[in-house]
Amino acid sequence: MNRAIFLLLLLASSAQAQLTPEEALKKFTVADGLQVELFAAEPMLINPTSIDVDEKGRVWVCEAVNYRVLKMGKPLNRGEGDRIVILEDTDGDGKADKSHVFYQAKDFVAPLGIAIAPIPPSPQRKQGGYRVFVCHHSDIVVFDDKDGDLKADGPPTTLLGGFGGFDTDHGLHGINIGPDGKLYFTVGDAGVKNVQSSDGKGPKWTSNQTDCRAGTVWRCDMDGKNLELIAHNFRNHYECCVNSFGEIWTSDNDDDGSQQTRRCYVMPGGNYGYHPRGPGQSHWHEEQPGIVPKVLRTGFGSPSGICFYEGTLLPKKYHGQIFHCDAGPREFRCFHLTPKGAGYEAEKEVLVTSSDNWFRLSDCCVAPDGSVMLADWYDPGVGGKGMGDWTRGRIYRVTPKGNVG
Repeated sequence: MNRAIFLLLLLASSAQAQLTPEEALKKFTVADGLQVELFAAEPMLINPTSIDVDEKGRVWVCEAVNYRVLKMGKPLNRGEGDRIVILEDTDGDGKADKSHVFYQAKDFVAPLGIAIAPIPPSPQRKQGGYRVFVCHHSDIVVFDDKDGDLKADGPPTTLLGGFGGFDTDHGLHGINIGPDGKLYFTVGDAGVKNVQSSDGKGPKWTSNQTDCRAGTVWRCDMDGKNLELIAHNFRNHYECCVNSFGEIWTSDNDDDGSQQTRRCYVMPGGNYGYHPRGPGQSHWHEEQPGIVPKVLRTGFGSPSGICFYEGTLLPKKYHGQIFHCDAGPREFRCFHLTPKGAGYEAEKEVLVTSSDNWFRLSDCCVAPDGSVMLADWYDPGVGGKGMGDWTRGRIYRVTPKGNVG
């Protein structure tokens, strides 16, 4: 068969595989006691890579329509640049009916993490606003919306820089705010160079072979000061999460043929064994002294968003447990934790999956009412080195079965 004809047939087949949001809902398998509803879909949002939910239940979305195009030397899919979009349910029916473009610019390309911090009212400002932290290539950048009009006051400023991985999923991503009011974020094995606290104090970190190896987990104040390297030697952990007791968890991705994705309890100072590679050694080097073992190997996958569930709307068995997205097997899961020694055991329960091969969860986040928002990248692939579609994206809402609004 002529190669050009084959490619046309392949593209036609992929196009036929795409489902409307309403059709996609019918392909879900949902755990007993839960339901999934569509919160928003294209054209309200496209290609969500990361979400956060503010105190009013609005969903803030990082879009990456231009993901990996600069890396490959291609023109932008959307010349106006990527966006941060805010989705709002104004009538309380559980579906977004209003959207706001918080920010868009030509040089804003493929952000991979977002965290929202309210700015309280003051005598000068009767209405509070927001400070928005975004992982953008080699920098953590900050947007201000001091008057709360859901529009960035201007271009972002750089909080911290020096992170590797330009226009790639192996760099800076997955930022969130912990219960201590600090920022937590991850950097994949693209590494770091001369990363330091925003005030220029403390160590200056560069990836090395001893105490800052491969993928890393970090913490700092919201002004970028007091930067700490918490743990290292992961491969490519998309996000970490922190509960009210300060416990940190992450999921690590090493499934380029090895099926070694894993769940890890992050111990401060921990070495998680990804490097060095060598003959006759186990994959994560857990037989070697000083290596923190994984809690659970989950094999095939492309793990992405992760969060603790500390709401009360969902059934009690999920309270205090870990929720997690994996774009590879198309699963939203709960990991039920049991203490074991100095760490934990974990048992996986699949909460949502789909027979639609385009269902690709990128993130999950708990809303103030206790519902859980799921971001669907919606693509024939998992991201990684590229994408097959840049016209679709969905947000779903998980609630107890029978819940209204």
